[in-house]
Amino acid sequence: MSLPPPPQTLADWPLGRPAVLLGTRDPGSLGVRLAHLGLRAGALVTPVLRTSGKGVVLASGELRVALDRATAAAVAVGEPRHEPDEPGGGMP
Repeated sequence: MSLPPPPQTLADWPLGRPAVLLGTRDPGSLGVRLAHLGLRAGALVTPVLRTSGKGVVLASGELRVALDRATAAAVAVGEPRHEPDEPGGGMP
């Protein structure tokens, strides 16, 4: 039996590819701070830009948030799931 791959982080997620936030390594202060910014587990985000310090700028709806490299590396993300009744749910 093989183990599932470890979750990827925002630090290595491809630009322009939507992702779902899964959580943080520090659900305490970091999780609370991100939640105050509107970024909670289950939120759909898209990395749109890498900063010169290897941070990332995220888009989530109208929101744009820049995260430094260490914060981006602490946020786990995964592929969005499409339900069959959602637009594009049956599309690859």
